Amino acid sequence: MTSAEPHKPLSSGFQLCEDLVPKQKCFKLRRYNQGVFEPLFHEHVPAHRISFDAAKEVLRALVVRFENLAASQILSCHLNDRGRKPIRDGHLRIVVEYLSRTCSP
Repeated sequence: MTSAEPHKPLSSGFQLCEDLVPKQKCFKLRRYNQGVFEPLFHEHVPAHRISFDAAKEVLRALVVRFENLAASQILSCHLNDRGRKPIRDGHLRIVVEYLSRTCSP
């Protein structure tokens, strides 16, 4: 990524936070609705205040909060892939992407 394109989408189509500064973690939740992303939540915290595992749990909790998941849906999100019933719910599946740090010759 060059300075000419500071907010280039990652492979999934997500974009980096425009306000992110070093040593911070950004928690940003948006909902896709009829071709538009609606902002739901956006906060920054010092990176040293939250672990990677805790950050994943925060993201899961925020999804539960904004999706208004029922107790049975929350349970089915934690099931493994063995078996067919009950069906595993994918609402809490978290994907983390990292920018590659490559240098131009």
